[in-house]
Amino acid sequence: MSLKRSLLYSISAVSITNTEYSIPLAASYSSGTNKTDAAAIQLILDPANITDADEFTGRIYEKTVSGGTQKCIHQRRFRLTQAGLWLLPATGDELMVKNGWDVTLQRTAGSDRALTARVEACTGVNITELYGRSNITLGTEYGIVAGSTSLATKTDQPAMVQAIIYDRGNMVKGDEFEIRVAEAAAVGATKRTLWTTRIFGAQICPTVTDWIPARNGWEISVKKVSASDRAFDLSVRGMS
Repeated sequence: MSLKRSLLYSISAVSITNTEYSIPLAASYSSGTNKTDAAAIQLILDPANITDADEFTGRIYEKTVSGGTQKCIHQRRFRLTQAGLWLLPATGDELMVKNGWDVTLQRTAGSDRALTARVEACTGVNITELYGRSNITLGTEYGIVAGSTSLATKTDQPAMVQAIIYDRGNMVKGDEFEIRVAEAAAVGATKRTLWTTRIFGAQICPTVTDWIPARNGWEISVKKVSASDRAFDLSVRGMS
């Protein structure tokens, strides 16, 4: 697998205002206009013209499942003057997108500024949606790979995987769900938790996992910890 980089879109000294601006479209953001090419993307922003009184917000949008609702899956507020570049996401784990995505900038405080930025992607890779589950009511632990509460131990599909979990906007205060990625260190070994997080109350953005090396017996699951069962859209994307 190659992780070479490719430039997808760029802007140079474009005035960013309080109207949200789509970098791929070179126009005002519209949730009805989406990119559907599969990519693992990251936003790189030059903050040279941003002052301490300014705030700009970068967002990456995606549909969890094909035909679903486009939601902001990652955002970052850019504040204060700094010498280096800003990255979104900042961790280095690009976001695997394919179902209806966009990348935007918006001034959320201060003055309009002429900003330079680009959207890059990993190239030389194959990104697919391995599993997409729409409108699944979750209570008991549910495996996205298995598509049921009988969890899978997947061994025939090695890939770098990433999951997006969207609560369809129906979680409320008091709700708590746990997302868990499990994997075995070797084929036939005990499957153990590799990555986990909990989500609470009303959600602003869907939850996106880190990139997970999945090979020897893996599953990604969601379960209710407290309060009421809720309906989710669930997606696992793979890079190979």
